Amino acid sequence: YQRRVRDLFPNWTYNSATQRFVRPPETFSDPCSRDDPPRLKTNFLYGSRALNAAYNNAATLTKRCFGISHMISLIRVVGKTTLPLLISECLSNLELKVVNVLHPYIYELKEGMPPSSKLPIFDYG
Repeated sequence: YQRRVRDLFPNWTYNSATQRFVRPPETFSDPCSRDDPPRLKTNFLYGSRALNAAYNNAATLTKRCFGISHMISLIRVVGKTTLPLLISECLSNLELKVVNVLHPYIYELKEGMPPSSKLPIFDYG
């Protein structure tokens, strides 16, 4: 769970137009290292080289994203009983990021602001 959580928040951004997570051109941390997937013979994948090529062409459109369909598949794999654990890990990781990463920046911005900054009048403009 930690590998999924540590990879999702810093290395993916949510695109509201497509309603899925996509990898941005610049990431804030190094991607998680993973083992290479095992090499399979082409007849074990989709039956033939032609079918493999057709599937790969269709899959390139959604290859670099993480959307609702992927979340539903993840729930099927981990099961509904471990879903609260996955959500809990995501929330605790997000809380750590807010406290340890975002808080120092907000504090420094607050310290750099003038002490007598007032909001404009409500009726103004």
